[in-house]
Amino acid sequence: MKVSEKDQGWFASERTLGAEGDRIFLETRHRILTAVYRPGQRIDAIKLADAFDIDLNLARNIIEALADHGYLHEKDGDTARIISWSDTEFADLLSTCRDLLELALMKTCDRMDQITVDAMKRSMEIDLSGKITPDIFESFHIRWWIYFHTINFAVEVRSFRKMMLTGAPPALRRRIFTVLDDAGLRSMHSDLLAVIPAIEKRDRAKLRELITHQWQRFVPVLAAENARYNDLADDGDVNYADRSLPTRPVFRSQNDPRPAFDKGFREPLSWDEYEQMVIV
Repeated sequence: MKVSEKDQGWFASERTLGAEGDRIFLETRHRILTAVYRPGQRIDAIKLADAFDIDLNLARNIIEALADHGYLHEKDGDTARIISWSDTEFADLLSTCRDLLELALMKTCDRMDQITVDAMKRSMEIDLSGKITPDIFESFHIRWWIYFHTINFAVEVRSFRKMMLTGAPPALRRRIFTVLDDAGLRSMHSDLLAVIPAIEKRDRAKLRELITHQWQRFVPVLAAENARYNDLADDGDVNYADRSLPTRPVFRSQNDPRPAFDKGFREPLSWDEYEQMVIV
């Protein structure tokens, strides 16, 4: 990369929380994504520490990390609430996400080099032709993450990565993945591959076409899914005793054709971290 990864801005909470902290972070994230913990519910660091028998500072760091990744908001001292987007807020968030994506791709056209292109190609080396199992699902998501990580560094603007994390938070990115069926994930993979030669040719019209294709495919189902999350909204506390980890949101039927997913991994902060991960 032209810019050293260590020169980019990180949120401190993106760093590992240690084995126990990362496990609780991932399980809590998963319960939010599957609506075991419902939109609007309150999570309290003191109660989290007591429920999982962990240090209060670690519980606070877990909540901070979840907030920085967009899973929690309305943070007030040791408490925060699970994110709940109204229809209007969700539409605005998706619009911002699209604008940032287009900006990143346009800037990559100007700053592209062979290292960037090769890294993008390597990140998409995954076979989605068969049944998409939870392992394959998570592998594709991590590869998708490192693909855009590569684009962020090609932009060469120190604050751009934090801007992307705020305008297109990991909570939204994972939500996008979970609403797609096998065909939708394969379509995304195909379009991500098509982005690479378009960047090499600096074909901005083709890049905009690919972005539009993806947005038209997943935005309607994503908006409908957001409404289903909001149907479960609650202003009480999360149920700390519920340790279930379902493989799909609780409002979906067991016959829903979309791939099952598990708690997954923390997203890597560098290519070194990515290459050390054990993914298919």
